[in-house]
Amino acid sequence: MKRVILDTNIYEFVLKEIDRDSLKKSIVAGDLIIYGNDIIRRELRDIPKYKLNYSGENIQNLRITLLSLYDLLVGKHHYMLNVDIEFLADKYYIAFRALGGKIPRNEILNDFLIVACASVNNLDLVVSEDRKTMLSEISINSYKSVNGLYRYKMPEFIRFEKFKKLLRGVNLD
Repeated sequence: MKRVILDTNIYEFVLKEIDRDSLKKSIVAGDLIIYGNDIIRRELRDIPKYKLNYSGENIQNLRITLLSLYDLLVGKHHYMLNVDIEFLADKYYIAFRALGGKIPRNEILNDFLIVACASVNNLDLVVSEDRKTMLSEISINSYKSVNGLYRYKMPEFIRFEKFKKLLRGVNLD
């Protein structure tokens, strides 16, 4: 069983490309447990009422649809932010800046909070398509150094295509 957290940007990919029944089957079969947290839910809630979707269409209820999808996938597996998660995310940012990262704190903190949540709660996978911030080389090196220092296991970072294979039962090891 894999314990997974999906970055906010993944929910729209899931909506577009994955059949809900297949996803429910994987969850019910116990192949994976999808976790969420306050940050992800808040980012989904902040989607404008009218937003262009992935194919350029104006979707009136995209926010509601994505929040419903979040609730379906996460269920009771929702983590609240706490001082340990916030502490670790702050340490990630300090390491990020020390390694030459230039992105302002307010633009990257949510990504660091999501990764800190995964680390503190010993999750196996973080799924993201965010190569500019969450998955940048400097960010990954920041997570590794801070998690090593504070003895947290590093989650594995995978992209959406690998997540789809996981749902199909393809062994990722």
